[in-house]
Parts: sequence; structure tokens; C-alpha cells
Amino acid sequence: GLRCLYSDTLHIWREGDLPGAGGDGVAVGAIDDTTAIIAWGTYTDFIRWGHLRGAQFEEGPPPPGADGSSVAPVFRVRPSGGHWMIWATHENHASIATLIGSTWTDRESLQCSYSPPGPHYTDATPQIGHDRAEFPLVGWTASRVNYSYVFCISCCSDSAFERAEPIGTPEDAFVPTLARDRNGD
Repeated sequence: GLRCLYSDTLHIWREGDLPGAGGDGVAVGAIDDTTAIIAWGTYTDFIRWGHLRGAQFEEGPPPPGADGSSVAPVFRVRPSGGHWMIWATHENHASIATLIGSTWTDRESLQCSYSPPGPHYTDATPQIGHDRAEFPLVGWTASRVNYSYVFCISCCSDSAFERAEPIGTPEDAFVPTLARDRNGD
């Protein structure tokens, strides 16, 4: 199982086992002082997730319309409530959804204006901005069959994600890092 350390007493750590392996990415988000949300991905299944309350783990249903190959989940607090979660899909898009309590919003497929057009595969941990915007800056790496890589960056509006723009990368680049300036760029 997935090894998990938690602390319910100052400076004292306890170990618990969660179902799953977590070899294809694990994400953790704090709900409050005693509860965390944990998600993990696999190349052969949907994103799995649940709430960890002390030693008790309660697994929840996969995000709606989740991709069959769902890897490298990443959480970010959503100012209006809940957590955004973005993940790689090994398809032509990255996916994102919001989890509020134990309820998922509809999943969105984030598209990129790939050049040249054609199949690209999201295959690394996506990035999500940690500013205070309701719709965060998101980015992911996509590759073609010939292993040429491109970063896709979506600068969103106040109410929606925009089609991502591709940014060419050097041959040895893999995962983007994102930040937004005071002007929202």
C-alpha cells in the first residue's frame, strides 16, 4: 500500500497504510488541522483519492469522466471553496476538476494549440499556480511520438480556462514551473 505519515500530536508521527501504490504521482492537500485529501494516479486506472482523518482513510469515487490513464495529480485550494486538482492523461490534453467536500465538479479537458498539430501526450506532473486567482495558471508538458517536448501554458480569465499556448522547449526540458506577476501574466 501507500505509506502515509501523519501527526495528530505535536512532534509525534504515526504511520498508516493507504490502498494503492502511488508510483505514478501522489498529491496531498490540507482540509483542516486533522483532515487531508490524498490522491494518486496510475497508468492503467482512474485517479483514486480519499480523505485522511487521523488514522481513518475514506476513499471517494473517481472524478467524473476521468481518463483511463490518470497520473501525477496536483492539488491547489480554490478561493470559492474546495480544491482544484489537475492531472496528466497520456492523451492530447490535461484534465482538471474541483473537489468540494466529497463531490466533484465536471472534469474539464484542457486543450493546447499544438504546433505542428497532431497527437501529443501529457506525460509529466502538471503545474498549477498558487496565487489567489479563482482560475489558476496551469501548465503541462506534452510529447510527440518522437519524444519532442512542448510546454503548454493556459493563462485563464476570471471565469474560465483558455486554450493553452505551446512554448517550445530544449531537448532536455521536461516539467514547467509557473508563476504569475502582479499584472496577471
